[in-house]
Amino acid sequence: MQVDGAALRLNPNGDLLMKIALEDVLWQKPIAFQIIDGKRQDIKVDYKLTADNHVTLQANSYDHRFPLTIDPTLAFSALIGPADGYAYVAVDNSGSAYIATSTISHEYQSTEGAFMRNGVFTYQAPSAYSGGPHNLVAITKFTPDGSHLLYSTYLGGSQFDGNGDVVVVGTTQDTDFPVTANALQSQATDCLYLDFYNGFITKLNPSGSGLLYSTYLSASSQVYASAVALDAAGNMYVGGFAGATDFPHTKDFSSCTGPCSDDFIAKFTPSGTMVYSALFGGGTNIGLGPVFEALALDPAGDVYFTGFTQTQSLPVVKPIQRTLNGPQNAFVGELDPTGGKFKFLTYYGGSGYDGAYGIGLDAAGNVYFSGIAGSQDFPVQNAYQSTNPASACFLGIQSSFVTELTPSGTSVVYSTYFGGTTGCEATFSKMAVGSDGKAYITGWTNSTDLPLTADAFQATPNPNMSTTAFLTVFQSGGQSLFYSTYLGGSGSNVGDQVTLSPDGSSAFVSGEYFSDATESDFPVTPGAYNIPHGG
Repeated sequence: MQVDGAALRLNPNGDLLMKIALEDVLWQKPIAFQIIDGKRQDIKVDYKLTADNHVTLQANSYDHRFPLTIDPTLAFSALIGPADGYAYVAVDNSGSAYIATSTISHEYQSTEGAFMRNGVFTYQAPSAYSGGPHNLVAITKFTPDGSHLLYSTYLGGSQFDGNGDVVVVGTTQDTDFPVTANALQSQATDCLYLDFYNGFITKLNPSGSGLLYSTYLSASSQVYASAVALDAAGNMYVGGFAGATDFPHTKDFSSCTGPCSDDFIAKFTPSGTMVYSALFGGGTNIGLGPVFEALALDPAGDVYFTGFTQTQSLPVVKPIQRTLNGPQNAFVGELDPTGGKFKFLTYYGGSGYDGAYGIGLDAAGNVYFSGIAGSQDFPVQNAYQSTNPASACFLGIQSSFVTELTPSGTSVVYSTYFGGTTGCEATFSKMAVGSDGKAYITGWTNSTDLPLTADAFQATPNPNMSTTAFLTVFQSGGQSLFYSTYLGGSGSNVGDQVTLSPDGSSAFVSGEYFSDATESDFPVTPGAYNIPHGG
């Protein structure tokens, strides 16, 4: 690298100092490593100054058969909004990131030609909070470098297919939500009271300018569509919650005979025809029924899913844990490609409040799920942290957890707590899993001693003792960290989802940043799309 207009020198720590005008700009000494046989090996790398203001990197001996990673970096970080709900992210084969979120504002950035823009539309989606204000669902596509919007439109998780079409699922209280002529259900159940929701599936064309398919998912009680995944053929797999057994279905695993609340998993063709829909869970009311959070697919079309429940009525199959151990436990299972039987389904948790929010698979078919652990006796094995590290905070004593199961779902590979000791953590978020078995989680923490790696992008949390987002990557096997960092500014920060680029080389984290300040100090990269911060 050649530097013009600055005087260069190295300090005793090996950091590079660039003197520009009267100030020094510091570039920290590089951190480098290799992963060999699943273990990280640190490699010494130094800056070297040569003639004509050139800076090079000089590495000690290393194994040239394996990649050398130098300084994992923040490729881009951007702010868009105003937003008022969870932010979900997906990445296509070109590296473009798609964000799905909700906003109460008609001033969310939209682009010319968008299906709906500038708040001029009939559709309103509900707030994430019961009884809250009505929010608008917004879909945004960034260029691969994060510098521009390819499109941004009003319209909840999202996925894209090989054609660039975007599939979005969510919930709405509106009775004139935009649907297409081939909708499975073109009419919503009328909202008899404030918190009555219908689900929806919507498929947008690659430019975000029109609908290819859109339908309600409706029953005589609440319906929440909370997760979606697409297979290589473009078939759509949707999971969520149905508060009544008259939800469209082909299979009912529930043993409930009275008013029931079930989870559902449904498969649709690319054009929107239902292939199957399976109900399970059988809670006797909405408050106690299962809550569906996430799903993942394998190449054969099996659906892996997770969530949490307060009911004893799950139709367990080959369970690691047969019954509910506490007031609330996680569950995880696998549905076969026909939607007709479970290959496994198990509770997982301790005597407190536990719940799973993310799921993923590695190349070998091992199953990973993550979430929050409020139990002091959460089942751990081969753990990075074998005891709940959290101290009391406003959520009680609560840490994150990550668990890996064998492909059959009947044995635990590892299960671990994760968190700091000075506060608590929450992983109410979707996880990612690399083909090599690395597990990526995000969420928020108010701990000042969250376990970090030496190459952390940000080594300190929010100075105002509010929440700070984090990104943590577990090595395959779960007993050590590959990478861990705080991520945020001086406002409250929440990580909602982490996903990987198709080649696995980059991790994308989406979330929320809250601040009353007129200027944001959230770390954004030069040239990235950014909005003036207004609170």
